[in-house]
Amino acid sequence: MSGSQCRRGSDGRTKIDVPDDLPDELVDRLRRREEEFATLMRITERINRGLALEEVLDILYQEMRAVIPYDRIGLALIDPQQGTVVARWARSDATVLLRPGFTARLQGSSLQQIVETGQPRIINDLVAYLEEKPHSRSTMLIVEEGLWSSLTCPLIVQGRPVGFVFFSSTRTDTYRDAHVAFFQQIAGQLATIVEKGRLYDELAEQKAILQRQDLVMAGELEMARRVQRALIPLSEPEVPGLDVAFEYEPARQVGGDVLDIIPLGDGRTLLLVADAMGHGIQAALVMSVVKTALGSAVESDPRPGKVLAEINHVVTRLFDDRFVTAACCLIDSRGRRAELALAGHSAPLWYKAETQDIVQHNRPSLPLGIAEDTRYETARIALGAGDTLVFSTDGIVEAFDPSGSQYGDQRLRSQVLRHGKSSARELCAGLRHDLDAHCRGRDREDDLTLLVVKLARIKFQDEAE
Repeated sequence: MSGSQCRRGSDGRTKIDVPDDLPDELVDRLRRREEEFATLMRITERINRGLALEEVLDILYQEMRAVIPYDRIGLALIDPQQGTVVARWARSDATVLLRPGFTARLQGSSLQQIVETGQPRIINDLVAYLEEKPHSRSTMLIVEEGLWSSLTCPLIVQGRPVGFVFFSSTRTDTYRDAHVAFFQQIAGQLATIVEKGRLYDELAEQKAILQRQDLVMAGELEMARRVQRALIPLSEPEVPGLDVAFEYEPARQVGGDVLDIIPLGDGRTLLLVADAMGHGIQAALVMSVVKTALGSAVESDPRPGKVLAEINHVVTRLFDDRFVTAACCLIDSRGRRAELALAGHSAPLWYKAETQDIVQHNRPSLPLGIAEDTRYETARIALGAGDTLVFSTDGIVEAFDPSGSQYGDQRLRSQVLRHGKSSARELCAGLRHDLDAHCRGRDREDDLTLLVVKLARIKFQDEAE
């Protein structure tokens, strides 16, 4: 009797040349081996393409029927944190009752022995098995689906069990050791792709959670932005004797800078420029508290030192770890004088029109929110016609260009000197243009607030000639 030989057929499959004088039983065995080998190669090739988990499982369902009999295939994964087995996927020729999401404890179950031994389990009479274990809900559902035999195969990755594949048949006495042997040839690759699929699903779930959180955050940011914009003056108020202009722009969707211009009548105007620590929603919340406290403080006593002290009481009581720097100024355009109080904030640049130079009244002081009993000193300034006060937050002087250089105090001073004779709007626009030229498109890391107030060269009607 001559031996058999293998060759590659025109369809790419391995063919076994069988001599004519072999017994029929041996020929059938060789043909089955040929089909098993071809099936194994197809499954392995498709698994190695890196297909998604459900695609691989669908391939199993399509390809393995010739070598392992089944009417249903199911997949369950082990949740090591919960100590449970969770049905992940199932495909059947009939109605599926044991659906994905079905969960059972692993400890004390019949599956635990399969995990411990690493060996597949054959049950060729599920009805009899259910009579022995009548409380097995999973077996009860499988029997209700009309299935009578099962082959349960563990999936193990690097010595760690990750789940099970269940083959089920509508006939009793279906499975043999040969079926186990064939499955074990692809078990390693299948277990790896199942584990990758599980990790992918977890990542996809985390991504979906993050996307939902982003949507919620975006909604909260938009609401905070609307509230904050409502607290910032929409345009410069008409104030007799003063020429006022400002620029306000948060670095993010919402910011922590505070700006307000409050006409008090009789030529008096209260100005507040402040900077809450940090950015985003928390800074915007502090900013809204400052604005609310400002309104109450001005009604009580509009003197800058008293205004800052009142706001400080509120901020200190409400926030343990937040502080605010602020500059508060009360300008009397009739009397051509101003009162200035600072809370850890840089003093405004005072451009003197007569001498065309800059004076800055810097006095050390604590920010708002540090100590509740802080007192804020007031400096008195005698203004001349055409004099200008330029208030800003540190988002201007600390703005970076692409190389990492800051805009700086000196450049701000030089631009105020350059545009000091111009109107408030022209000076404000000139400073903003120079700042943008410095940044050269680099995103700012802090909010931008700029307030320019110029004492106009006019006389009031009730002033003496």
